Amino acid sequence: MLLLLLRVAGDRYGLPARQVAELLPDLPLEPASGLGPAFAGVLAHRGRAVPVVDLCQRLAGRPARRLLSTRLVLVRDREGAPWALRAERAQLEVGGYGTARNTTFEVLGVPVLWLPWMIYPLKTERETGFLFPELGASTRSGGDYAFPFFWAVRHNVNLLLTPAYVSKRGFKPSARLEYVFGDRSEGEAYGSWIHDGEIDRDDPSTPFPQDRFALQWRHDHFLPHGWRFKADTRWVSDNLYVFDFDEFREERADRFLDSLGFVDRSWGAFRRLGLSLGARFADDLQSPDDTDRDDVLL
Repeated sequence: MLLLLLRVAGDRYGLPARQVAELLPDLPLEPASGLGPAFAGVLAHRGRAVPVVDLCQRLAGRPARRLLSTRLVLVRDREGAPWALRAERAQLEVGGYGTARNTTFEVLGVPVLWLPWMIYPLKTERETGFLFPELGASTRSGGDYAFPFFWAVRHNVNLLLTPAYVSKRGFKPSARLEYVFGDRSEGEAYGSWIHDGEIDRDDPSTPFPQDRFALQWRHDHFLPHGWRFKADTRWVSDNLYVFDFDEFREERADRFLDSLGFVDRSWGAFRRLGLSLGARFADDLQSPDDTDRDDVLL
């Protein structure tokens, strides 16, 4: 293996040469508040803001001395990154926000958007606030406009509230609750509702109420004495819900919308012996007993 040899605080280190993009002289750096003592600053390099780590500070606990032999080693980006932001000048504050000027957004190396100025979060902790709006469109429902709001309820509870408007159907709010407790147990619950303006009870193809909904609950609970309880339940108001909305779009090719729950326990050093007790409910989306049977998939 070919290595680039470095001397840091009197010790020698080797960096694989394939990870080295460029070897630069000791160039001036822009200050970067909030990045921590191991960061020497930010280098403006070919339209990008590159954070610079002081290896002497990181490894020996003291700043590097500026010598004639001091070099900046530019390592390669993570391979396969599909997008990148490149800025002429940037100011970063970890735990706060970053600002960038003359910024280009690239996808697969191709510039697709230019912004004269932008601000973006560099938070290290969960924080309550609005997320980026979500936009979509389909022939069945028209335009879809959502404005999610994230609420950090407690250290172990998240709540995502998403008011949305579907142009052909109406207002469609949803909520997703995520929780953890103990060392390993966790779960999430989801619910959505819409008073669907596209539904006509007199139309034979949609013989169900305008009030439509979707519910989901997932839970993974580690019980005493090695037992474990898991549940994954899903429920929709009618057979066409999975086609009109996206919550369970992966189920569109299936006949059943499955819900299951079970408890199990394993024994032995290699967990070769186990016992599992469970129950399953399958909502037949093509049931001949349902008045809203979909003729397309028969």
